Amino acid sequence: MKNINKKMSNRLKMIAENVSNCTTIYDIGTDHAYVPISLLQNGVCISAFATDVKEGPLIIAKKNIKKYHLEEKITTKQGDGLDVIDENSDCIIIAGMGGILITELIKSNIEKARNINQLVIQAMNAEEILRKFMLNNGFTIEFEKLTQEGNKIYNLISFTYTNSINNYLEYEYYSSRYLVSNHNQLLRKYLQPKIKRLNDIIKGQVLTNNIDKNIIHVKNKLEEIVDGC
Repeated sequence: MKNINKKMSNRLKMIAENVSNCTTIYDIGTDHAYVPISLLQNGVCISAFATDVKEGPLIIAKKNIKKYHLEEKITTKQGDGLDVIDENSDCIIIAGMGGILITELIKSNIEKARNINQLVIQAMNAEEILRKFMLNNGFTIEFEKLTQEGNKIYNLISFTYTNSINNYLEYEYYSSRYLVSNHNQLLRKYLQPKIKRLNDIIKGQVLTNNIDKNIIHVKNKLEEIVDGC
């Protein structure tokens, strides 16, 4: 059987390489189903569900699942977000969506999310909103990863529910306490676009004479971190 890893981008490889050994995974918004195929090929899980809200991606997913002879181990399901998940899943993957949308999907099914052993989340943007929501709702960040494709830096966060108390400072939702404390080599490149975006927001606030000092503080703290990288 051909190994699918050669077809996978750095972003998809990062996702597949950071799923813990488990019984069943759900890949929410599966697209081509490359990640669940990789997980089955590498013995990370026993079975998988490839889900999407649209029929089109599932048609492509089914073709790939058949191509790699995994029809008996990967099931496709059409549905919205965590609505498709049952109680037998111990890992869910949500990747390739914006952080705000991912937050809304988890928020709408928060109890289901709390019963999952590992939530592997790869947000395309707005990770600070995702981190803040998850930490405020009892989830713990197990680890974070960064990878690069061209000029783009992608972030992955592994969450688990521990009913813990959130003690993050506001700027840490942007900087990631885990990435900073572990001196991630891509941290500077990861934070620079965030600093630029905050600077743009601040410039707009100056023009309207409506300055948010909290945003200035966050921007200054991120600059301090980048200077220390």
